[in-house]
Amino acid sequence: MGAIYTNIQSTKQVRQLSRVIPDVSTSESWLRVAYMKDPGQSAGNMSFMLNGAGGYGSDPVALSNDIIQVQARGITTDSASGLTTAIVNNHLQHTSIGDSNVASYRFGLVPITKSGNATVDFYVYLAIQAYTSGMSIALLSNSPNYAIFYTDEGLESTEPTGIVYATKYRAYSDKYPTGSTV
Repeated sequence: MGAIYTNIQSTKQVRQLSRVIPDVSTSESWLRVAYMKDPGQSAGNMSFMLNGAGGYGSDPVALSNDIIQVQARGITTDSASGLTTAIVNNHLQHTSIGDSNVASYRFGLVPITKSGNATVDFYVYLAIQAYTSGMSIALLSNSPNYAIFYTDEGLESTEPTGIVYATKYRAYSDKYPTGSTV
């Protein structure tokens, strides 16, 4: 017997945007995941989950599940003199649940320059190392006026100009980035 859903107020509660990420073969690739812009005083955020990430031939039990939260509010002011890792870490939180030592992927922000635009717009990119397969990504929540989740972008073979990567943290400790010793 299937699940019975009660208190459903809109189709958005039932439908979830997700996509399978194309397998990466012999060299690192990049996938544009989202577009965001600084919302001024409004909410401008997006949350999504990445799962199935592991190196080539990984044991399915050891695969990672990650939660990524991006907050665009205030990024224009914060990045007035350039985007840095510290600024990216304030606006993009990447938390790994499961095998946090999987180093086959990472997230970063790429600022978009638009003439006459006083605010900072940016892309959220996923960098995927070679020989990674079986990953998918799902949108959990977003601010529709300030964030767009891409479901049809293809892999890019060159690193985006200006990308700054966020630090990936373990779910059980916010003090130590992935790969550090405790």
